[in-house]
Amino acid sequence: MLASAEIFEFYAGLADKVYGDSIVLSNGNVSLIFKEPVGVVAAVSPWNFPMTQAARKIAPALAAGCTVVWKPASYTPMSAMEIYRALAKAGLPKGVVNVIYGPGATVGNELVRHPKIDYVSFTGETTTGKLIMQQAAAGIKRIGLELGGKNPGIVFDDANIEEAVRAIVFGGLRNTGQACGAISRVLVHESVHEKLVNRLAEVARGS
Repeated sequence: MLASAEIFEFYAGLADKVYGDSIVLSNGNVSLIFKEPVGVVAAVSPWNFPMTQAARKIAPALAAGCTVVWKPASYTPMSAMEIYRALAKAGLPKGVVNVIYGPGATVGNELVRHPKIDYVSFTGETTTGKLIMQQAAAGIKRIGLELGGKNPGIVFDDANIEEAVRAIVFGGLRNTGQACGAISRVLVHESVHEKLVNRLAEVARGS
């Protein structure tokens, strides 16, 4: 909860610093660039970091002047309600952030296809992200997708092997490995390959 609060605090400080720009052209004319809210944001957040991931979608949308329709993961309904209650307690007007529950196959699809949704922010697995991209294209909607990664741990020949092993184990197994930034492969210099593999094997055996 504290990490979520810090995210909201950061974007609250950013809200009055979203400036436009001006460009002087070669003929002396001036082009003015204004930044305006995109509109209604559909925020679809995952179950593995339910509060911080939601905050990372809702807070910047509010800072930019957008309203939000938020669909949390079906597995984490109560954490979503706590964030909603905190926003209401902070004085956020009704209707600025709206929470809708249900499975992605029904609620999520309807949300993405709805003509009054202007932007879709989704964090989750790649197959669903592809489907959202296809559905959003029909309405020429803007989208932001954070999907599954194939993240390497990189070990050079001058690395401290013990520190590298700790980083690899933590990076691959934190949150039981359910993180889009989890290490799923290791790229290691050939000169330290055997030493690293042997040490990882020892750690896996609990020695």
